Amino acid sequence: MKLAKGLKITALVLMGVAAAFFTFMGIGEMFGGDWSGVGHLPPVIIIVFLMWLGWKRPLAGGITMILLGVTSGTYFYSIMIRSEDRSTGALTMGGPFLLFGLIFLIAAFLERSRESKKI
Repeated sequence: MKLAKGLKITALVLMGVAAAFFTFMGIGEMFGGDWSGVGHLPPVIIIVFLMWLGWKRPLAGGITMILLGVTSGTYFYSIMIRSEDRSTGALTMGGPFLLFGLIFLIAAFLERSRESKKI
């Protein structure tokens, strides 16, 4: 159980860093007079919701984050104009969610295997 909890905390910290990055980008742009920085704030809301979901239900959170990572990676891969930028764009936008999702899935499976050993 300690490893599963540690993995969940690791994922939450990494997600918090991503949320802080989007927050700082948005606030920095808005303080600079560019109100389009508000567009950086909806991802923060989504990340915070996913943090809650991942902590409470790591299996559902992990699956959701992997689906979001694949979806956003595919989207950014398809919109890149230069072919040499496609993989970079897909990994930059989808990769973190794939990582977070994978960590939560591992934590969920560790929790389940420990619960099944109790029975």
